This record gives sequence, structure tokens and C-alpha cells, in this order.
Amino acid sequence: GNIFALEKMYVPINKDGIHWVLIEVDMKAKGIKFYDSMVSALKPESAMSMMSAIAQYICKEGEKKGIDGLEASQWNMAIVKGSPQQQNGVDCGVFMLQTGRSLMGIGPYASNIQFNQDHIDFYRYLIGATLINPAKYAPESVGQ
Repeated sequence: GNIFALEKMYVPINKDGIHWVLIEVDMKAKGIKFYDSMVSALKPESAMSMMSAIAQYICKEGEKKGIDGLEASQWNMAIVKGSPQQQNGVDCGVFMLQTGRSLMGIGPYASNIQFNQDHIDFYRYLIGATLINPAKYAPESVGQ
């Protein structure tokens, strides 16, 4: 696929095999945002390094496609403050998935990034139901 045809790109990252974070890339605005449900888990340098690696990847892909004017230093990178925070050490994957669904405007609570730990059991069941019956619980994903 051509990433340059996308408005936004969502990159789930598993850090050290123990923690999930989400990076949102705005291809048009050249913005990269880092969402972490446990802000105390990673140092800011680690988040910036991940975002920088994505910017470098985009630039390399641009070179392959003959797109001029892409520089990794042109990308505006930010660690999002105030994203929903988990209250334990096990729910990062669910938080990462729901943050992504919210940002993409998918599902019954689309664009509501104000969820919290109390909603996680619901989202766990929703993930399971979606895997079992995507046509019913994630019709926007069927046939793509």
C-alpha cells in the first residue's frame, strides 16, 4: 500500500515485550503523536525515539516513491498529555486499542477518548465479540 495516500496512520508498538503504546501519524500536517496509558512507564526520550524512527521510515518510503522535500526533522512530535491512564499493570493493550478506535471514530463510543479504567471490562468484551463476529461488532472493518 501507499502510506502517502493516507490521511492518518496508527502504529501500535509493543515496548520491550511488556507494554503497548500507540502512535498517531497525521500525514497531511506532518504531525506524530504518542499515546501512552501509563506515562510513568517510559522515559520521554524513549517516546521521542519511537516517533523519530517513524518519521525516518516515512522519509525512506518517500525516497523510494520519488517524493521530494521529506525530512525527518520537519515532523512535529508530541507526547499527548492527559490520555486515559490505566490503574494496573495489565490493561495497556486494551487502552491502546480503545485509544486507537476513539481516534479513528470507530465503534459505539467513537471519538470519546475520555474512557477510564472502569470501562475496560466492557472494552475487553467488545474486543472478544468483534473477533468472533466482526460483521456485527465492527462492520466498518468487513470487506476491506
